Amino acid sequence: MATVEKLSAKAQVSRLAQGEAPIVETVADAIALARAVSQRLEGLTGDDRLLMLSNLDEVRRALDGRMARLETDMAEQRQRLTAVNKGLRAVDGYGGRGRR
Repeated sequence: MATVEKLSAKAQVSRLAQGEAPIVETVADAIALARAVSQRLEGLTGDDRLLMLSNLDEVRRALDGRMARLETDMAEQRQRLTAVNKGLRAVDGYGGRGRR
């Protein structure tokens, strides 16, 4: 259960940070964690299994919060990049007019 407890702790930190803190660092970490959780679930029955599933639901909610935060950040970055691109096109347009 240590894997799930660590995961729950990271999820809580992420929730407290309003999605700023990552729950897993890399895709490889996420895959390894998913495999460990799956193997652990296979070996549990009854109340232990329900407890673990409950903990995993808390992690899922934290992941949803993290995803929402990342989507917001990406939308903000997209707006900034669009503004920069428009500015660069305007500068390029002015430069082209000056050469004529």
